[in-house]
Amino acid sequence: MEAMFCPLAKLNCIPNNITYTAMIDGCCKLGDMDGAESLLREMERNQVVPNVITYSSIINSYTKKGMLDVAVHIMKKMMDQNIMPNAYIYSTLIDGHFKAGKQDTVVDLHFKAFQTDCRITESATPKQARSNRA
Repeated sequence: MEAMFCPLAKLNCIPNNITYTAMIDGCCKLGDMDGAESLLREMERNQVVPNVITYSSIINSYTKKGMLDVAVHIMKKMMDQNIMPNAYIYSTLIDGHFKAGKQDTVVDLHFKAFQTDCRITESATPKQARSNRA
């Protein structure tokens, strides 16, 4: 991971939330969840605070891989840091659990989203789920 930031270090640029989030998202898109989690730990060690966008990349990737328990664990970790999930995260998890046939969890997630005033609308639904409905 250090090699990714080497050019920045030479310019005395310190990676910020946006830099780390972009790198984490890139790892997620490549399916490199170990790399994404390593960057998240490095980010935290360097006292750069992750945000809902950082976590949404990781949660989305674990959900797409069918690793729903890990995705929910990441959401709980996020919430432990007082970062509340948004409608996109809830929609991602609801869609993944629905496809896995876990309707009880779908109902529970939808209720939690409702309790936190997250409005799950068509625009908050992951693109893949919307295209599957057509």
